[in-house]
Amino acid sequence: MALSFATKRKRTAGSWRDDQQQQQNAQGSSSSSVVFGELKKELAERERTKAQRKRELEAEAKIIARTREFSESLSTVVLMDVEAGSASGRMIFELFEDVAPRTVKNFVTLANDERYDGTLFYKIEPGVACSGGDYERNDGTAGRSTYGRDFEHENYTLKHTDAGVLATVGRTVNSKFQIIFAEQPAFDGRQVVFGRLVDGFAILREIEKASSARILKCASVPPKGGSRQATVEAYAAPLHLPKPKDDPKHLARSFRNKANYYDNSTRSALFSWTTSC
Repeated sequence: MALSFATKRKRTAGSWRDDQQQQQNAQGSSSSSVVFGELKKELAERERTKAQRKRELEAEAKIIARTREFSESLSTVVLMDVEAGSASGRMIFELFEDVAPRTVKNFVTLANDERYDGTLFYKIEPGVACSGGDYERNDGTAGRSTYGRDFEHENYTLKHTDAGVLATVGRTVNSKFQIIFAEQPAFDGRQVVFGRLVDGFAILREIEKASSARILKCASVPPKGGSRQATVEAYAAPLHLPKPKDDPKHLARSFRNKANYYDNSTRSALFSWTTSC
């Protein structure tokens, strides 16, 4: 029987170094893979955040445009004939039923029930807003919704971005409303925007200048053809301003002119008489 005297080869220092290097390379490769994976996740998260922010900005732009730019189509329209001082005119409002359906229904029902007819704009703040709709006391201390005394705000989706925006008044919703004269960011998150003015900015400016104003008639009407232009052409009414002859200042000036004319005529006649004598 042959005996095997083969012995285990002795590992040299070089082979140990090779093994150690291989282990380090493997560990380094594993670490690189982990770092690369984490970096990839971070980049993907950044892209998701960027896309989400883009969607938010686009949604915000649409919200701002809703109350700043005119819609081509209208769904719910309310006419409001107003007397401001000695001027009178008509305002045409577009209501955002898709955004604040309960608030819009409340306003339209009250308008069609003639609750607003003959009521005052009890508060006029130039540069801010005019407030009306208190059909119970006409001073802003009362107001009742079609659902009862009042109800909670629906949402604060739309903003007070431009003149003519129609919004609620107070911490709850009743019959009172306000029309802003200019952008009011301080009202955002506090009042429900449910409509905007599409025609009648001239009479709105007269309200802002007047010491008192009242609603003559307010009611909803069907939009013509569903378009803004056709609706405005069908329902718009011109602004009526006092004729110059009815203006008290004009009358006083006319009286002074006539008095001066007759005074000068009398002097001329007396002068002619004295010189002829």
